[in-house]
Amino acid sequence: VWQVDNAYVRHYVTPGLELVAMALDTFAYTQNATFGQRVLVPLADAVLTFFEQHYPRDVNGLLVLTPSQALETYQSAINPAPDVAGLIYVLQELLLLPDTILFLESAGE
Repeated sequence: VWQVDNAYVRHYVTPGLELVAMALDTFAYTQNATFGQRVLVPLADAVLTFFEQHYPRDVNGLLVLTPSQALETYQSAINPAPDVAGLIYVLQELLLLPDTILFLESAGE
């Protein structure tokens, strides 16, 4: 549910990025291809799809993170630093993943 009554967490979406970052760390440590293909990539896809579908773009095509908030403190932020930094980190790390993790080798999967 996008709209919630509690102003302190109404637009707090940073935990999704944090979860993807933890999954990236787990993959970096374990190099477990099954985890990468079946957990990390679908999770990252879902979180990034949320950002794509819930935030508008400006005239230059850049996402504008509003309505948003910075942590639980600032309830009316635009492009809050934690979310922007999280998106940058997650996207950069995903681009470094091997193709065998990003794309399942079997066409039936």
